[in-house]
Amino acid sequence: MCGDWYARNMYIPGHPQYLHHLRLYGHPSRFGYKDVVKFWKAEKFDPDGLMDFYVKAGARYFFAQAVHHDSFFNYASQVQPFNSVNYSPGKDIVAMWRTAARKRGLKFGLSEHLGASFEWLNTNKGHDTEGPYAGVPYDGCDKRYEGLYLDNAEYLDLTKPRRHYTLDARWPPAWYRAVKEMVDTFRPDMLYSDGAVPFYRKDADTSDPT
Repeated sequence: MCGDWYARNMYIPGHPQYLHHLRLYGHPSRFGYKDVVKFWKAEKFDPDGLMDFYVKAGARYFFAQAVHHDSFFNYASQVQPFNSVNYSPGKDIVAMWRTAARKRGLKFGLSEHLGASFEWLNTNKGHDTEGPYAGVPYDGCDKRYEGLYLDNAEYLDLTKPRRHYTLDARWPPAWYRAVKEMVDTFRPDMLYSDGAVPFYRKDADTSDPT
């Protein structure tokens, strides 16, 4: 999929991942991230074989990624229909990791990176400013896919530094419901959240240093 942060960068005109997407799949107004995830088959996914390798290397615990910034969940979520069971690869990846880890006596942890998603995913609400598709909205503007792309159009402004955590009051409850589901479902020994929880503090530096 041409590197990390693809779900964001594929909607930034001129970005290498945008150009890659254009060449391989077509314009993101017609073929977006919702379509890219269908190519993830995980047909060679072997959690038992991989876990044996980790144990042999001396691992005593294992973390599985429940969700990254792209809002696509890696388990059979009830709060997010865009997940690895309903879409390709049709597998509960986290459950498979947990079974393999617990079978070998490893502590099991979950990592979640959802907190930053609300503004991280805002690029899919844009459009090209030049060329044959100038002014044509990307597929993130299609309300049918708001569950994946989020209702964040008002925060699209690429001229400003991207905040890691949104000021929008709608997001913390949604984030909390998702993380509660992860914990209630898998009962992990450890939970890693990528950064601070998404509750804005006036004294916090919310700018993106990059």
